[in-house]
Amino acid sequence: MNRRQMTYRHLSDVIKRDIVSGNWMPSEKLPPARELAQQYEVNANTVKRALSTLEKEGLIDSKRTTGKYVTGNEILVSSIREREARKLAGDFVKKLDNIGIRPDELAMIFKNPEIPYLE
Repeated sequence: MNRRQMTYRHLSDVIKRDIVSGNWMPSEKLPPARELAQQYEVNANTVKRALSTLEKEGLIDSKRTTGKYVTGNEILVSSIREREARKLAGDFVKKLDNIGIRPDELAMIFKNPEIPYLE
C-alpha cells in the first residue's frame, strides 16, 4: 500500500505506534492536521479521522484553542504499549509454532542468541 492509499485506520495505528514508542512524548503538542497530512503523504481528512479515532481511545487530547496533544496519561500509554507487545509476541509465537519451533526451543534461542541454532 502506498502512502496515498493509506487508510485512516492504518494511519491511526502508525500514530499510535509513534506515541507508545515515545517518538511523541506525553502532553506533547501534535503538528496541525495539514502538516501531518504532508508528513504522511495523505489527505488531511484521513489525518483528521485518524486523530479522531485516537482521541476516542484516549491517546490524544483536543484543546479547542491550541490544538491536539498526546495524552498526559502515562499509565494509559504504558497499558497500550504492553497490550501491543503481547499481541506481537502472540503472533510471533504462532508463526514459530507453524514452523515447528516449541517454546523450549524458543527459550534456548533467546538464551544463546550468538550460537547458531541447529536441531
